[in-house]
Amino acid sequence: MRYFLLSLINFLFFTGIFGHDFTHCSSNNLLEVTNINLNPDPPIINSNLNILVNGKSNKEINSMNGEIIIKVLGIPLLQENIDLCTYVNCPITENEVVNFNITQNIPSLIPSGTKIDVKLDVKTEDKIEVSCLELNFKAEKEIIISKYLK
Repeated sequence: MRYFLLSLINFLFFTGIFGHDFTHCSSNNLLEVTNINLNPDPPIINSNLNILVNGKSNKEINSMNGEIIIKVLGIPLLQENIDLCTYVNCPITENEVVNFNITQNIPSLIPSGTKIDVKLDVKTEDKIEVSCLELNFKAEKEIIISKYLK
């Protein structure tokens, strides 16, 4: 039991520091994303998922319009456009550190353990690529830890 708790604490601690794996889907990025954290990680079905993105601008960015595409089993489940300047103060100066948090609900219709693919494609008003990111994860049902602490 003690080993389980120590393993759980280590997992939660190191997941928060090192972030979640992601890939860049574009090599020409005005915003170089360095880290993505999911909270909770793994995401919980029928609850909110907070996606914290950290990066640094390579040039001045006046606007950031993002398109989020969420696919389950390769089938598009959600496609949404968002103005990321509502999450950060635009314009962003060159070499500025940028942090923003996007909250998205994980629908209850998704079976536990199903692979979910997320793509965030961000462009300026002039359609210049700011950043493009892809990540995937498996959403889980909520686990009640208190029953394991007895």
